[in-house]
Amino acid sequence: MSDKQKGLMQAFGEIFPGSGHRYCVRHLHNNFKVVGFRGLAYKNTLWNAARACTVSEWKKKMDEMKELSEAAHDWFNDKPASQWSRSHFSELSTCDMLLNNVCETFNACILDAREKPILTMLE
Repeated sequence: MSDKQKGLMQAFGEIFPGSGHRYCVRHLHNNFKVVGFRGLAYKNTLWNAARACTVSEWKKKMDEMKELSEAAHDWFNDKPASQWSRSHFSELSTCDMLLNNVCETFNACILDAREKPILTMLE
């Protein structure tokens, strides 16, 4: 699960072929707000689409997003639903998590080291 870090998905695909990858919906929502889609209606519609259990339910929620704003709906065009919506997760999936606070805790612990070269960081 990531916040769309560059190269991370490709690296996981090479190192762990066949592994699934998802976006953290909390980060997705934050990015959504940054580009101007703020407010409770956008937030609730996004989270309802992420929590949808069926494709038809997801489509309904995305239609609601389109009613709020065509631009908001289009913002999701380059974000595959299979990486952020439960309705599109693989049937073989062993987890239906939409966000990951464990990675947030880890990232907070290594905050100072994250800016250092990889070998220095590992020390």
